[in-house]
Amino acid sequence: MDDREIRQVAMDARTASTADLALRDSLTDLDALPPALLARAALAAADVVLLIDSDGVIADAQAGSGDITAADVAAWPGQPFVDTVTPELRGKAALLLAGEQPDRWRHINHRIEGGDLPVRYRVLPIGHEGQ
Repeated sequence: MDDREIRQVAMDARTASTADLALRDSLTDLDALPPALLARAALAAADVVLLIDSDGVIADAQAGSGDITAADVAAWPGQPFVDTVTPELRGKAALLLAGEQPDRWRHINHRIEGGDLPVRYRVLPIGHEGQ
């Protein structure tokens, strides 16, 4: 690599970092949007979207595309999130809701008819307290 290529790589890395920071900053503005609207937008990129209140109870569960169906998540609203996961992962689910390492994805398994359903989650706090 010559000096010009090295400078370009460094500039590309700075640009990517700036873009990451801009995205992270824009995510803080999500509180201004209704949670239901955010859930619909998230479904375009996710297999499942859960709206979980501040007590850890699932307020809404929507299946997007992929291997997860509406029938798989139909019984989840009204239940504590940790009660929908396999017993051995309840501690991990509680840490996820507590905001431990918020930029990290967590693999959680749910019990559904026919076996376990592995899901990779990332928590994105939205709304005001209690929403």
